[in-house]
Amino acid sequence: MSAVPTFIPLPTRRVIQTWLGDDIFGHGNESCVLPEQFEADAAKLTDLHGGLLFTRTEIEGFAHITDEFGETAWKADDFNSILL
Repeated sequence: MSAVPTFIPLPTRRVIQTWLGDDIFGHGNESCVLPEQFEADAAKLTDLHGGLLFTRTEIEGFAHITDEFGETAWKADDFNSILL
């Protein structure tokens, strides 16, 4: 019995282009964004880097929440960083 995947990847731009032909991304639509494209890209980055990705601003935002609960605040410098 195989495990059920927890993440089913959305089709990539190349796959959709193959399915629908070049016309969908042509004639002024070369840089169009597909529905849920941002979410699919974020899921790929999460898998690639082994965990959730936060911006420095988001980590600093969590610090305000931890203060309310009397927990130690997160510091952005304590996290691994990547450049996208």
